[in-house]
Amino acid sequence: MEEIKWLMSLLGVILVFVVLLDIIQTVLHLDVDGYIANKIFKTIWLLDIKIVRVIPSSRRKVVSIAGPAMIVATIAVWVSLFIVGFALIYWPFMDLFRSATEYGTLTFIDALYFSGVTASVLGYGDITPLSGVLQIVSFMQAVLGFALLTGILTFLISIVSGVSDRNALALRMWAETGRSGDGTNAILRSLRHENIGDLRLRLQTLLGTMHAMNQKMHQFPILDLFYRSRDPLYSPEVMIRSITQMTITTKILSSDEKYRRLRNVAEELGEVS
Repeated sequence: MEEIKWLMSLLGVILVFVVLLDIIQTVLHLDVDGYIANKIFKTIWLLDIKIVRVIPSSRRKVVSIAGPAMIVATIAVWVSLFIVGFALIYWPFMDLFRSATEYGTLTFIDALYFSGVTASVLGYGDITPLSGVLQIVSFMQAVLGFALLTGILTFLISIVSGVSDRNALALRMWAETGRSGDGTNAILRSLRHENIGDLRLRLQTLLGTMHAMNQKMHQFPILDLFYRSRDPLYSPEVMIRSITQMTITTKILSSDEKYRRLRNVAEELGEVS
């Protein structure tokens, strides 16, 4: 019986470790999603694809909610597994806890409740550990719970910031191309109204924005792979096509001695796009 208790607690420790590792990889690592998060992302994306195949007319609407659904589902799974993991640690030793109601034997539901309250740093005090070891464990869970909430908030802020930056770049490209999305005509039109130096400076500014955006996409692959807007104006495919057209046009122009000042920025644009 004693062995079963320790095995149950060990299972809880492993579960907590796996969840924390997944959060660290997804939130803090520069270019890797955790295993759990990655599986959730792919599962929801495949589900969206199946829905679109059944109801083709819902394609843009369904795809647009994929990203937010992935974030909500991932956070829900992280928090749930974190609470369940610590509940499994406490459950075999609930006889070492004191309840303020002193009514009946404490069960797994009580362990789950205590774990949830501790993880959220609420600490009602209606159930308290009497053992020094369990008191330390509950304190560690409170600290990790606070870190977990902070990590989730950081993750959400980063995702929202990334989406906003990408939408801003899409709007800029829409304006740059005269609301046509045609990058080639945008470059040729610019040459009719401004000198080479001004065009080069504008392209360098665009290049800096693209570098920052690529870094954000590299850090959070979900932005690049799964986040789509219901409004086609913010479609990354349209934005990338416009930038690619501008890059190709600038490269062709820079082969002419008259436009050689555009050569460096054209090559850098080609590498980024």
